[in-house]
Amino acid sequence: MNVDAKPKLSAAAKAVDVFQPPFKPVTIDVTFWAGDLAAQMDKWTTWTSS
Repeated sequence: MNVDAKPKLSAAAKAVDVFQPPFKPVTIDVTFWAGDLAAQMDKWTTWTSS
C-alpha cells in the first residue's frame, strides 16, 4: 500500500468524495454502546423488525 498515493478523480467523483469537505466523518460513541449493549440491541431488533 502506498499511503502517499493521490487518486486521480473526475469532477463528478470529487463532488461525492466523502473524505473531503463538506463531508464530516461519522464517529461512534463507544461509551454509549458499551455501557448497555444488550438494551440497545433489543431496541434495534424491535425497530428493524416492526
